[in-house]
Amino acid sequence: MEEAIKISDVIGPEHLEIQTKDAMAVAKKCNNYGAVFVGAVSAEVLGDYGAGPNNVLPTPGTSKYTGVLSVVPFLRIRTWIHTTDKGAAQELVVMLCILRA
Repeated sequence: MEEAIKISDVIGPEHLEIQTKDAMAVAKKCNNYGAVFVGAVSAEVLGDYGAGPNNVLPTPGTSKYTGVLSVVPFLRIRTWIHTTDKGAAQELVVMLCILRA
């Protein structure tokens, strides 16, 4: 089973069905998959047609660094920096210069 888990993590399948005696324990050891279906009654078709978050899964291999399609790629992330303490800002600049040297 350990070898099967390693192979699955290398492949990074789009859909991974685990139907073993202790399916949940096996599933917890798996890392790379688009969607995992755990147990004999958790068929892949359920994820495609109703129980899953969506049907846009990472294709084989890409599950190593991404997950299901979500709103995240469509969000615009912005950061704010606001300081009113000139002395504290200057100290920060000096510290950053020292750390980068």
